[in-house]
Amino acid sequence: SIEQLLKMFDIDVQKHVNIAKNKFKDQWEEFSPELKMALVDISFRGDLFKPNSKDDFNFVKQIKNRNFKGAAASYLDHKEYKKRIADGGKDGVVTRMNRNAKYIANEKPKPTLVNN
Repeated sequence: SIEQLLKMFDIDVQKHVNIAKNKFKDQWEEFSPELKMALVDISFRGDLFKPNSKDDFNFVKQIKNRNFKGAAASYLDHKEYKKRIADGGKDGVVTRMNRNAKYIANEKPKPTLVNN
């Protein structure tokens, strides 16, 4: 039923929100809604975790280091993305990745407070 479908969708969305929140647990609350949305979308694609590795992707490391412009460029340094661009670049994956990169690049680092 539509009701069951929507319930399953809500469960799936919450799963990816939790994955993204956990990955960026020390910074999540300071991120803009747009960056949070992009990170959840990236989680849906499976691009927050390297398969069979405990190491982070470069773009994840850069986000954690608040290097948002560098993170956006690293995010698009993706084999599938480059192939799709070479094939014309007008599909949904390219559109989503471009939007996510824009949200990452537009994030402004929040100042960190230093106690004296």
